[in-house]
Amino acid sequence: MARELWLMITADLPQKPEVMGIAERVKIDRWSAVGRLTAIWTWASEQTTDGHVRDAPVTLEASLDDVAGVTGFAQAMVDVGWLIRNGTTVIFPNFDRYCSVTAKTRALTANRMRKMRHARDGDSVTNSKSNIKSNKEEPPIPPVGGSSLGSEPTSRVQKRRSNPPPRDLTADDFLAESFPAAWLTDRFRSAWCGWVAQRKETRKPMTERAARISIGKLREWGYQAAIVAVERSIESTWAGVFRPQDDALDQVPTNAHQDPPLIHAARERWPDHVAGHLGEWVDVAKRLEADGTAFRVSLTVNGYDTPEDFLAAHNGGPTHGR
Repeated sequence: MARELWLMITADLPQKPEVMGIAERVKIDRWSAVGRLTAIWTWASEQTTDGHVRDAPVTLEASLDDVAGVTGFAQAMVDVGWLIRNGTTVIFPNFDRYCSVTAKTRALTANRMRKMRHARDGDSVTNSKSNIKSNKEEPPIPPVGGSSLGSEPTSRVQKRRSNPPPRDLTADDFLAESFPAAWLTDRFRSAWCGWVAQRKETRKPMTERAARISIGKLREWGYQAAIVAVERSIESTWAGVFRPQDDALDQVPTNAHQDPPLIHAARERWPDHVAGHLGEWVDVAKRLEADGTAFRVSLTVNGYDTPEDFLAAHNGGPTHGR
């Protein structure tokens, strides 16, 4: 007897950032991406019971492209985290949640429990109306011990005060303290604040953890990629950020005002040397930024006669000549 196959497709699947990221990478629409994902997940359900395809050949990704009917589809799944290769094992994340018989059992059980809660809540509403009617017919019982009507037990009030609701982050939270000062251009501020506001409007408000994860990615990618990534998330109403392709970075101009403070100051004093040894200056700027001293050190550039003297003082050794 053939093994039962079952997939759980959620209603919001076409709107998920991962689906949009896959569609963008292989140049198809998101509805087509959903259909091709379903084909691959069906294939995986036929091959494995736990989402781990072991002893997978190096050509497996190409085979998955054939299943999807699009070249590069498997690599796009890898890029968004929906396919993982660990040596000779290919993993489909969250397989047991969406693509197994146990997932079917859990989903059906959850649906049955929702119906039971809904029925119970309906009975509660009916009983509440009956209680209101009986309260109108009978006088209320006076409070005991002189306590006022409507007062709550002290423990409940204390519990409510000790567990305040999570705070939604405003657009300016983390902005100045998390990004280099040279990044805080009008365009970057507008993109970041607009994205935070959009997340709140779409009922996915930015949390501190989500903000720190996104900030870490943007800082790693650099100013130009960060601008493009945030603006693209706004256009696509994504809750996350995804690294753009290199050819998309041309839409963001580069100039000295977008350099870290140290490199900006060095360009003004020694433009030829910075242009010829930019990698070395970037390394020093990153190290000083990590130490929290980049801005202060940038103010001392004019105190050195040559760029070699400055780099030797802050790079721990001699540098290449001009």
